[in-house]
Amino acid sequence: MKIFNKEDGKEKVYVQMNDIGMMNSHVHSIPASIFEQVFTDIVIIDDSNRMDFVCFDKKHEIDFFASLDWIVDYKELGYLSLEELTKRAEEIGKRIDEIADKYNNMTDAKKFENRHLVLEHELLSYQYSYHYELINLKKGKRKMPIPLVPDSEGFKFSGSEDSLYEVMPSLDHEHLLVYRKDGKPFTESDSIPYDFLQGALSIAILEQSDSDSFMGDYAINKKMSEDKKYFIIEFKTKAYSKNRKESKKEKTGIKEYFKKLGNKIFK
Repeated sequence: MKIFNKEDGKEKVYVQMNDIGMMNSHVHSIPASIFEQVFTDIVIIDDSNRMDFVCFDKKHEIDFFASLDWIVDYKELGYLSLEELTKRAEEIGKRIDEIADKYNNMTDAKKFENRHLVLEHELLSYQYSYHYELINLKKGKRKMPIPLVPDSEGFKFSGSEDSLYEVMPSLDHEHLLVYRKDGKPFTESDSIPYDFLQGALSIAILEQSDSDSFMGDYAINKKMSEDKKYFIIEFKTKAYSKNRKESKKEKTGIKEYFKKLGNKIFK
């Protein structure tokens, strides 16, 4: 899976080790800088690291990964509803079956002439598996180490022009990342207003509801990033029906959480 993003004005792409391993056996020409960055030491791709993301920021690297349409694009698929995502997976599954039936009914000579169908079948099967990775991710049945950075295509909220702070959702949209507008790290003197945080979460709820998700678990955690650049509010999501309405209990949960949070970010 690949994630294209823009951070501090610089274009980047995050790619999983799983994809890089697949590239080695299915792509004939890989830019040397990609190979050198990943395999400077002896690296074995297995279940312990296959879902890890590697960041690339050179233009030719970004263009290269953009050309590989068999690597699923997280932003293209991740924000679809479960219904839309499942429909796309079923369409790919149908195409996989069609290729298998066509190839299996060929003579040996025709199979040799159409050996590209084997590669097409493998790459579509790879895409198919990732659709279900994302479906399970949305259902909360799967975890994935998506980089904890602001989504450049997400909302940006500051509350007012003179606010010292802004907030953006993370790439996985399960975190709100609060940061100082001046780019400086947080200090013990920083105090984030209650209404600012409440407004940011309200926008996040609307964003999630558009993609058939809802923050129903209010065991919300807060922490500071190691470099103190971001104050991180973490929440969980769960799938819900489009007709589902926010319950009184959930509305109360939001208010009670922020009452407990208070203004101070350092305790």
